[in-house]
Amino acid sequence: MFKMTKKVTAILLALILGLSSMLTVFAEEVQNDAQTEAITESTADVTAKAGEDAVFSVKTIGEVRSYQWQVSKNGGKKWTDLNPKTYGAAETLTIPVKENYDGYLYRCEVTFADYRVEHSAPAKLRLSKTVTFESEAVAGVKISVEAPEGALPEGTTMKVDAVSQAAVQNAIDKAADLSGIVLAAADITFYADGAVVEPTAPIKVTMTSEAIASAKNPQVVHLDTTAEELEKSLVAPEKVDAKFEQNTVSFEADQFSVYVVVDEPIVAPEARATVNFWKDT
Repeated sequence: MFKMTKKVTAILLALILGLSSMLTVFAEEVQNDAQTEAITESTADVTAKAGEDAVFSVKTIGEVRSYQWQVSKNGGKKWTDLNPKTYGAAETLTIPVKENYDGYLYRCEVTFADYRVEHSAPAKLRLSKTVTFESEAVAGVKISVEAPEGALPEGTTMKVDAVSQAAVQNAIDKAADLSGIVLAAADITFYADGAVVEPTAPIKVTMTSEAIASAKNPQVVHLDTTAEELEKSLVAPEKVDAKFEQNTVSFEADQFSVYVVVDEPIVAPEARATVNFWKDT
């Protein structure tokens, strides 16, 4: 029968300790490799409208062999590779959004230099849904509104009233930093359950009027009052950033009352002349 001597026991112990040390070093090296080659950041959920682009991205450290973007149409149960020829094989993925893409998940499969594969956290594509309001032409002005879903209570209706052009022109004429001719104006109000409501988020407003097409230097202004009150008291106009195109103007607003399009005069640059005098010597 084999007898364990102190010498044999010592040798076995040394071998065990040596193997344990080697395994520890190997584990540390693997961990270090993982720390120097890894996905450090990825896109969170993306919200976009149909027709827009949804952009997803990952950030990594270390040498990367390849990026392969994947999509899941069933909540992550099955993943399908996206064609690199169509969608690319880089850190960023751009998806042209379609109506049926709502709820799709996207992730990136990253292969590092040591052939280790890592997946980014899935990001969901949410389709931004909008509620639209359209008015008939009122005093030559048609109003169209696009509101994000939930920005206004369900069942909300929009009312557009004509505004006294003389009252609006009076407010513009007496403004400290604004002048010009009023081209179009409308008083916009939203109602829910018989009460006036304001949106909880900015919504897109489009004003259409043939008078806008002739403007040389158009500007949208907001008058925080109603069409009725404007004829009784003066309100200071506030300029609004807007985009003009032919006979339409679009802008974002989070409060509603009177909106006006003004054609501001174009101020010519101040003419200057330099006069030199010479004295004969």
